[in-house]
Amino acid sequence: MALRVCLACVLAAGIFAAGYLFRDREAGSRPAFHDMRVNHIPDLVSLVDHDDPAVRSLAERLGTPEAAYAHIRDRIRYEPMVPGSSPGEILRAGAASCLGKATLLCSIYRAMGIPASDVRLIVGNITVQDRLIDHVWLDLEYKGVCLQQDPSGALGIFEFGQFRGLEFTRRFVQEENFCFNDEGFAVISQLNRFRNGM
Repeated sequence: MALRVCLACVLAAGIFAAGYLFRDREAGSRPAFHDMRVNHIPDLVSLVDHDDPAVRSLAERLGTPEAAYAHIRDRIRYEPMVPGSSPGEILRAGAASCLGKATLLCSIYRAMGIPASDVRLIVGNITVQDRLIDHVWLDLEYKGVCLQQDPSGALGIFEFGQFRGLEFTRRFVQEENFCFNDEGFAVISQLNRFRNGM
């Protein structure tokens, strides 16, 4: 367990560096090695907040997971360098990174009554223009089907149920690192990739 937590802390330190790295930096300056921010597990878990009044209100107004997904995909601008923040702040700003859009969508799903066991954020690496970058997407169990969802727009504009099972992972993902929601955090074993023939 201690090894798993230690490994998780090391992984968390490197994830989301792009968004957090530039939070206090002036435009045009180059980041230095020591500018990296460490994101502790409780900080990540706390980003999913289904009790936020703005999240609850939006969830009630949207009514369905399909409408929530379309709203976050289409109405929250994708801005990769925006630092992670609370769902309420994201709604006020109208812009978020892949992390922000995914945590906001997860928060809305949870406010709609989807149990934590059925929705989680996956953090991993994808290849974009021959570069390996960090990315966040969701796994959602919905009406007996496992869906992988990416509301960010970073890789394209996708539909609510476009990626069933592991289709998103097989198409875009180089490595899955960890997953989380408001109730927990787990390091993803790469043995899962071998078992699933990826």
